[in-house]
Amino acid sequence: MAWTARHPGRALTVVLPVLLAIQLIGMFAALLTAAVETGDYAGILDPTLERFGDPKDSIPPIGPAALWNPLLWIFGIPHSLVVLIPPLPFLGVLLGVLSLAAAGGRSVRAALWTAVFVGLTVLTYSSYGDVLHAWLID
Repeated sequence: MAWTARHPGRALTVVLPVLLAIQLIGMFAALLTAAVETGDYAGILDPTLERFGDPKDSIPPIGPAALWNPLLWIFGIPHSLVVLIPPLPFLGVLLGVLSLAAAGGRSVRAALWTAVFVGLTVLTYSSYGDVLHAWLID
């Protein structure tokens, strides 16, 4: 019997931190870089083109050596996933609920992961998340 067959919730708790890292890096890495570059830290709460300029200036450029640039893999790909797949936090909620169901509702870790992704989903679809996503798309 395979390890994941005996512990079906364990495999999901390995995927959830990766999904959380993709979402947080994709949403906030360019924002924090733009805030540091401009010195406008108050703009973190209201990211606009007027304050920070083009968000693509804050992520590594895509060029001939881009595939070998680790910064592209760390920052560019999560940024692209967050921009192109807005319901990504819903996937985390779904996986958290599945993990919680697989544990029979007794796993504190699965409940915590579910709560984290519910909070991230609320943040993503709040008015702040809409403004941030609109800035990231520009």
